[in-house]
Amino acid sequence: MKKLIVSILVVGLLLAGCAKPQPKPEATVSEFLDAFKAGEITDYAAFFEGDTSEMGDDPFQFDDEMGEELGLQMMKLFQSYSYEIGEVTIDEETAVVEVTFTGIDGKGFFQAWFTQYFMEAMQLALSGAEEAEIEQLAVDLFVELSEDLPTDKVITVEVEMVKVEKVWKIVLDEEDFDLFDGMSGGLLSGLMEMGESVDPGTDE
Repeated sequence: MKKLIVSILVVGLLLAGCAKPQPKPEATVSEFLDAFKAGEITDYAAFFEGDTSEMGDDPFQFDDEMGEELGLQMMKLFQSYSYEIGEVTIDEETAVVEVTFTGIDGKGFFQAWFTQYFMEAMQLALSGAEEAEIEQLAVDLFVELSEDLPTDKVITVEVEMVKVEKVWKIVLDEEDFDLFDGMSGGLLSGLMEMGESVDPGTDE
């Protein structure tokens, strides 16, 4: 009997030692941020819960020449961050992960780019320039002004998480883009604010 009890205890201890620890929500966030910063080709949609239909297999590939030039520079800005995981709050199947990004001042850059582009584009248009020349100006200015930007802007965001089949995923919501805004140093919120000022819509 004593041998049987000892054997059961040994087996129990071995099984406990082999049991895999449950993944933590911050691990998903770190895995995504590390992979994106490194430019890895992976299934990025697997990190998110929501509508991922517009996520391509390779987010670092662009179609035409102008799109490639602008896209590569945009990705360079998005990948310029460093980050630290802060407080993690778990409530059963949901969680909030605090992430502090240090990187470019994306919002300040976008405002400077838009202001200069608007002025120079108006001058080109008045001088009779072709549309293609004005479009190329936007790309040229974007690349020129975004080179060697300081990376000392600090932004802290809260990333919403949800557990799906025992896997923590980042909640993807078109109205909640704090994670991507933090990665870009506020560039996305600057773009959206500029869009709202140009097209404020109508109040019902």
